[in-house]
Amino acid sequence: MPMRALLLLLALALPGFAGPVVVVPSFAPTTPVHPTLLGSFNDPASPISVSMAQHAPMVSRLGHADSAAYLEQLRAAGPVERVTAEILTKAVSAAPRRELSALLSAAESVAAASSMFDGSIGTESLEYRESKWLRDDAVLYRGEKVKPLGQGGFGIVYANPAVEGQVLKRTVLSFEANVFNMQSPKQVHEQDVAVTKFLADRKLGPRLLGEAAIGRLVVSVKERIYGPTVQRLIWDRLYGPEQHALVMDLIDRMAKAGIRVGDMNPANIMLGRTLVDATIRAYHIDGGVIGAVEPHETEETLRQSLYHQTALFKQRMDHGVGFVETTVALSTMLEEGLRRSAEKTFWQRFKGHLRDALLNSNIPGK
Repeated sequence: MPMRALLLLLALALPGFAGPVVVVPSFAPTTPVHPTLLGSFNDPASPISVSMAQHAPMVSRLGHADSAAYLEQLRAAGPVERVTAEILTKAVSAAPRRELSALLSAAESVAAASSMFDGSIGTESLEYRESKWLRDDAVLYRGEKVKPLGQGGFGIVYANPAVEGQVLKRTVLSFEANVFNMQSPKQVHEQDVAVTKFLADRKLGPRLLGEAAIGRLVVSVKERIYGPTVQRLIWDRLYGPEQHALVMDLIDRMAKAGIRVGDMNPANIMLGRTLVDATIRAYHIDGGVIGAVEPHETEETLRQSLYHQTALFKQRMDHGVGFVETTVALSTMLEEGLRRSAEKTFWQRFKGHLRDALLNSNIPGK
């Protein structure tokens, strides 16, 4: 159960619990704390979740003077308690009535503050287990296999189970990529890191947080996007005008920046938010390659070129054949997605609402 749900259950016993959620600005504790010491805010058994569950209800009951004294004592109890006290202090200052919902909103903002951590990216507690077949190798956390969030021809992506808001990308080439790609896995990894930095600096993709070694395995650590890919939305007939506007905004921003991305595959475009930024937008998540922009190209011609760029689209089949890959223009895929989504059934609309609810429940503080 996410921390927010856990603490809201505790709140039912509190007198006078009511009022809107108060959004608290992010801040950082004075001394950095290693991320693995706190654990994930989505894990109710992690040290920071347990500490918040223990102390937030108490602070919400106390008056201003008593809560200040309580938090001063808590701050001196240890590093996890100090972070808890920082979270609650900021929440109390922003919400004098101290509803528990305000304290939970603060937890999300504080967790997102990068200077809360000591610069480590929290991979020390992970292990790498090799197998006979490269793509069957596993990343382990506390002895358990970490399930991939997704994988493609050039890599596998995992959520970092030790630290919220991060993903780990491991470069591993499929059979087709090995046959047709002229680069080694090391070169593919280096290119992905360089292009990720390039797009992130221009606010077109998730931030690169660093690189790390898990045993013999080298991974890139990136900011996690909480949301679906455009390909998934098209498959599920959930790609409507609102989602299309976000994709077109990404294309507009690329054109304004004078950037051509080599692979505008719908599987490489995610719609969502990060732990730091609650704004829902489109992100290009695959490093790939940056294509050349000719001197004579205008912003409008580049926009049209990106929108009509051909890409490999994996078409889901429902009659046991499996996946069929076709190369078509991005515009064709998106417009077909709009058409199919407009025809979706009651159960598909219900599935969309359920997906939104699950997405919100998986983000710390939500």
